[in-house]
Amino acid sequence: MLQMIFEKEIYTRNDLQQLLDCFLQLNSSRYHEVIVRAFMEIWNGGVPAAAAAGGSGEAAPPCSSTEFT
Repeated sequence: MLQMIFEKEIYTRNDLQQLLDCFLQLNSSRYHEVIVRAFMEIWNGGVPAAAAAGGSGEAAPPCSSTEFT
């Protein structure tokens, strides 16, 4: 998951929130707790401070089931 975040240059809080929303929409509620926990770990320790200040600043497209494969 972290590799995908870096490859897609998803660094801002808003970008990560949009990605989290996509994961929650695309996955069963059975996995939501694990998904949220993974995102919290990434935000709290996996995103370099310089990258967190940057980011694309562009609006992300809507979620699709093939977007993150």
